[in-house]
Amino acid sequence: MLSNNTKFNLLLGDNFNKLVSLPTKQVIMRSILSVIDRDFIVSSNNSSLAELVQKLLDKVLNEKQEIVDIISDLFSMENKSDLSFYKEIFDSDMFSSIITTNFDYTLEENFLNLIKINTPFDVNNEESGKVAFYKIYGDYKDKDIDKFVLSSQDIKRIKVLGFYAKFWEKLRIEFNKRATIILGANLEDKEFLDILDFIMSKTDRLQTTYLYINDEIDKYMADKNITNFINKYSIEIIKGEAKDFIPNLKERFFDEKKSGDALQNFA
Repeated sequence: MLSNNTKFNLLLGDNFNKLVSLPTKQVIMRSILSVIDRDFIVSSNNSSLAELVQKLLDKVLNEKQEIVDIISDLFSMENKSDLSFYKEIFDSDMFSSIITTNFDYTLEENFLNLIKINTPFDVNNEESGKVAFYKIYGDYKDKDIDKFVLSSQDIKRIKVLGFYAKFWEKLRIEFNKRATIILGANLEDKEFLDILDFIMSKTDRLQTTYLYINDEIDKYMADKNITNFINKYSIEIIKGEAKDFIPNLKERFFDEKKSGDALQNFA
């Protein structure tokens, strides 16, 4: 059992948007493809969002601003995001940082007084009790379109160039300080696993990483890339439904109820 003062990092994946009624990357891709030539759609069937955008840019079928406008319109139409999940997360007082690979502005628009925002382009060194919020792909609303990470080349740029090293260093310090809980991960999203590998490969790995997921984990077990990744970082699996996320964590780590089960290290 951990001390009641123990805090975690919370890493949010693409499927978290389903929980709060916001567009996932699959929905974004469908919106982009709906205005694209059919032959191009067929050739892009197995592409990730970043790969799809890169193909569009390489073939000069769209400019980045056009794609950003599609994303902006999509999120502006989805104005009924469910805030109850976020409220429960903040009310629990269990997290020192929230890290996201998603594009939405839910936290900025509804919980701005509770967070200090960091992106690869703007590192926040504010000393306060606010929750550190790391937005890995930047902001699609930024006037400088280069501050929104969307294509494969964009991702490569923020990983390779020294200008962004402070952001990654700050993020890795969070991983070294405390355990991280991954919620809403789409493990079939190779970009998500790649960016997580990029972060974790340069941490000291002394803190445990947990993956909170429902029975969907069973379908992933057949994928060697996923199980190899889980084993590489000794990720522990906590099975549970999203609606029970906070109660299950309190049960497991703070013994507020009978401890739940955790599976770890898939062979």
